[in-house]
Amino acid sequence: RKVVELGVGASLGVAVGGLVAVNWGFDWWQLFLLMSVMPLLGRMIDRSELTAFQMGIQSIVMASMITGGMVSASSGVFGRWMDALTGAVVALFATLILPINTESRPRRYAVLALNDVSRALRALGHGMAEGSVVMVHSAKGYLSATREAVTDGEAALASARETSRLNPVARRRSLTKLTELERILEMTDRLEITALIFERQARGMVIERGEIKTVSPYVLQVATIIDQVAAGIGNWERPTKARNAAVAIAGELAPEEVGHNDDWRSATLTSLLRAIVVDTLQLTGLSNAQARSTLAGNNPDEPEGLPEVEDWDRRSEIWGTDELPAIGSEDRRYFKKLTADELQKGEDD
Repeated sequence: RKVVELGVGASLGVAVGGLVAVNWGFDWWQLFLLMSVMPLLGRMIDRSELTAFQMGIQSIVMASMITGGMVSASSGVFGRWMDALTGAVVALFATLILPINTESRPRRYAVLALNDVSRALRALGHGMAEGSVVMVHSAKGYLSATREAVTDGEAALASARETSRLNPVARRRSLTKLTELERILEMTDRLEITALIFERQARGMVIERGEIKTVSPYVLQVATIIDQVAAGIGNWERPTKARNAAVAIAGELAPEEVGHNDDWRSATLTSLLRAIVVDTLQLTGLSNAQARSTLAGNNPDEPEGLPEVEDWDRRSEIWGTDELPAIGSEDRRYFKKLTADELQKGEDD
């Protein structure tokens, strides 16, 4: 779309600017006329600011080139207009035909966003362990970067979808991946919001109490898992190792046990961390019902007992599994029966 907007604005600006200079010359009032009228015409043609900007600038450049003798008044207008039109067509052709791997840009943004979430959780984990309010609060900066990466990723995804619709090769190769990336970006956005709530609560509790070492090790483990998820997305490989590790931690996050029954602050943070783990498990391909059933206190044999109300809460069409507790295509062991050591042993085998 931007290529079309740029081409239309530039070619029309060259044509109109040349006609104005040939018929009326180029003085202060022609300059004022072009600066006033051309952007308005551009906004009438298209709502994009890029079209209006190109029409205004190119008309002034073309008129000044004719007046300065750099372009022939007799044949220069048509020739320059044809040059601009040819350049726009070639650029559009290159944009539609050459990009075959259209999912690469939105995938990079998804990886960047998840890396920033991981950095935020590391800052939270270390800050809680050391009782450092400054370190806990620094996580907010990483989460702001996550928000920017998700927004940029959504824009890149929209552009990739437009290209794929017009490029048959890209449509055949990338449509399924783009659908999955849309789900990943949505889940990353949800993860960022959950982590932001966790940061706000953790900051207040560190101010009140100081060190919170009962929860911080789990936070750091989740940060490592999210790094593994990001690596899987970057290489476009099923993040089975990350899913296994997340399932193991989910089975340990019982608020009453982590908080030792008398520590309501740790219990509260554990409850919030459970939500982060659920979002992380969904990033590995599980549905919301499947992810929640792996949490301590829930029954993994009945994942469908929990309602699914959004498309993003359903399992991934690429990395998901029809049967909980299946992990990948081979591992059919029940989540509830697996300990972290057993999971690691299964990966080594």
